[in-house]
Amino acid sequence: MEETELKREIGLFHAVIVGLNGAIGIGIFLLLDYATLLAGQAVVVSLLLCGLLTFFTMLSYCELGTMLPEIGGEYTFTRIAFGGVLAFVTGWLVLISNVLNGALGSIGFAYFLSNFVKVDVHLTALLIVFLVTVISLRGMKFAEAMMVYVFIAIFTVFILAGFLHGLRCDPLSNVFPHGLGGVVSAMVFTYNMFFGLKAIIASAPQIKNPEKTIPRAIFLTTGILTAMYSLIAYVAVGVSGELYVVPGTLLTNSATILLGEAGRVMIAVAGIFASLMTLSTAISVQASVITALSRDGYLPDSFMSVHKRFGTHYKSILFGSVMTAVFASTGMVEVIGYAASFAALLVFILVNLSLIKLRMDKPFLKRPFKIFLYPFTPVLGIIVAFILLLIVERFSAAVGLSLVAVGLIIYYVRMIGYRRFRIAIGGANVGIGLLTLLIRHFFEERITAVFTSQELALWFLNGLTAVALLCVLTGLLNVLSKE
Repeated sequence: MEETELKREIGLFHAVIVGLNGAIGIGIFLLLDYATLLAGQAVVVSLLLCGLLTFFTMLSYCELGTMLPEIGGEYTFTRIAFGGVLAFVTGWLVLISNVLNGALGSIGFAYFLSNFVKVDVHLTALLIVFLVTVISLRGMKFAEAMMVYVFIAIFTVFILAGFLHGLRCDPLSNVFPHGLGGVVSAMVFTYNMFFGLKAIIASAPQIKNPEKTIPRAIFLTTGILTAMYSLIAYVAVGVSGELYVVPGTLLTNSATILLGEAGRVMIAVAGIFASLMTLSTAISVQASVITALSRDGYLPDSFMSVHKRFGTHYKSILFGSVMTAVFASTGMVEVIGYAASFAALLVFILVNLSLIKLRMDKPFLKRPFKIFLYPFTPVLGIIVAFILLLIVERFSAAVGLSLVAVGLIIYYVRMIGYRRFRIAIGGANVGIGLLTLLIRHFFEERITAVFTSQELALWFLNGLTAVALLCVLTGLLNVLSKE
């Protein structure tokens, strides 16, 4: 299938709008609340640090994006740098990150809609996923660029009203009310508000003079977002003066104090549109990633199918939307927010590793933009992302790792075929079963000593033996089966 070469029509101003459009979403309306719970007034510091630290990884995006201004972004970078399983994992993580962000958008829609009518959050989240999926299948899109201007106008009114009204407290008077740990923990949520910056890289094939425009657009967008988010948080916390919040209430409460009922309606309407933007963008990106993985043989060819009437990759859209609906139905904002950050932070690590790998393996490639503090910035980007990964709440991290494991299973089934994969799993089962039997035999006394009751120890040892034998049996059946 030949790819149509896109025209380079995006200048610096439009590129900045693309970046703002990708970044401004439900995060500032929903995740700011959770970040404030962790950091208290110091959430402003968390946002300032996030802006600074995101900038280091964005430098890697700049170099890679100007060197490889092709469709695919992170997936393309890792495919050229590493190929194979790491390329697939990167694409899969980008997909998962957008699935989870789409779920956040649908839940956020339900929360903000409840400002006007009483709704069931779970059911409403599912219904909006269905509605936006239908719109996406028909090839229709929201006027997202226009919404950027609307959001900037609303946020400007909110910030000015805060300073004119006066703040109950100065959020920076007590920089670390919950300690430095609270600030760092909050960054796991606030980091999510900056991930959309990479939309500039996704538009690289359409950007004029990419070697100059991309770095400038990323620098400007990072600066604008950092200043805007920090001022919003400063005013919201300073006006509200409340450290306990529930989803979707911090900005709404603050706006109500500043502007009365008009402020509440303004933020609620903005939250609804931000939710729709987040969900619409997520479904669009999901479809693109699924189609790209299908094109390269990592997923079934059927995902490349184009609808005869609407000209959309309808199977990719439906697959991504079903995944989004599953998470949206849970209504677990905190878990989904953590898991989305977990996936995106892994992508940041892989992008920085790709830059280092390409610098080492292909030093003579043309690099229109070259990081001036290499290798300091990519290494720092990796370290920061790794530290934040360690802070991610355990259950959410387990969800993220489970989704990665599902992706790896899909990869190996596709790459080595179902029969070979089954034989490999069967061999692993046999090995695990035999190892368990050996441990049970040689360490029986030590295992028994752990239990206070001899009867409990016997039950445990017998159970362990049964599980080990079952592993060996199922493993042998998988290996010896001819089907």
